[in-house]
Amino acid sequence: MARAPPSTSAADRDMLNAVCRYGGFTHRRRVLLLKPDLLFVLDDIEGPPGEHEWEQFWHLGQTPEKLAPECFAVGAGARIAVAAAAHIECSAGGEHGWRSLAMGHKMPAPVIRVHGRGALPARAAMLLEAGDRA
Repeated sequence: MARAPPSTSAADRDMLNAVCRYGGFTHRRRVLLLKPDLLFVLDDIEGPPGEHEWEQFWHLGQTPEKLAPECFAVGAGARIAVAAAAHIECSAGGEHGWRSLAMGHKMPAPVIRVHGRGALPARAAMLLEAGDRA
């Protein structure tokens, strides 16, 4: 069984590699933080033959402003961009856009949902810029 490469940390960057296997599927996530304010996330999904549905959710603290089909401004100092051969939706409430400030309390919150359907493997990526870069 293949293992994820080790995670690393340095003064200017952190890299995390993770692998989850379940029911014949493998989800690999790589996270790269270029300190202090640039975050990349790369997800690869592999699995058995046939058509499969997959989803990726990015829960946000503020309502995003759409800058382009795959790019959103979040607040005054951040941007999030997603890349995938998939559909991209932004919403609050509904089935996926919720947050809880206390047990038993649920309130609508903005979420970006990236999803696709088809044969695997599938790949999705996210870039978050914060601070002076955004």
